[in-house]
Amino acid sequence: MIKHINWILVGIFLVGIIYFSQQEFQQQDISPLIEQNQGLVMLVQKLPPIEFTYHQRVINSHQNTVAFIHFIIRKMAHVFIYGCFGLSLLRALKPLARQQLALWFIVATIVLLVAGLDELNQLYSGGRTGCPQDVILDFSGYLLFSLVYLGLTRSAKGQGL
Repeated sequence: MIKHINWILVGIFLVGIIYFSQQEFQQQDISPLIEQNQGLVMLVQKLPPIEFTYHQRVINSHQNTVAFIHFIIRKMAHVFIYGCFGLSLLRALKPLARQQLALWFIVATIVLLVAGLDELNQLYSGGRTGCPQDVILDFSGYLLFSLVYLGLTRSAKGQGL
């Protein structure tokens, strides 16, 4: 039963990636909701300014706070959905693997492939741009989630759980 749940989760996260990848930017724009939350906007403005360049665009927390928050939420969503996708795929393929390290690399390759295809698809979606940095961000989600999972499972085995 658990193995079926893992494959169902793989499918759910993959469908989610495809669905969001095909949406136009305006369909995903939550700026009006962020603007309504003045407490959050004011909190970010009270923090020291943060500025960086991402995909040839300057992101600044004080010059356009709503856009900054929106950017952070969107990028956290990348980390989350690819982390969940990779982790569910890792768990679904685990019974088939002879070596755990080989399994980890296979899943890493699949995550990179899906992330690359996702960004390629966005080049052809309205109001979207494919961005190589997002592939790295997506892969980082897999790295983070799989390493936390590895740490938790090793810790549980060490405690006899």
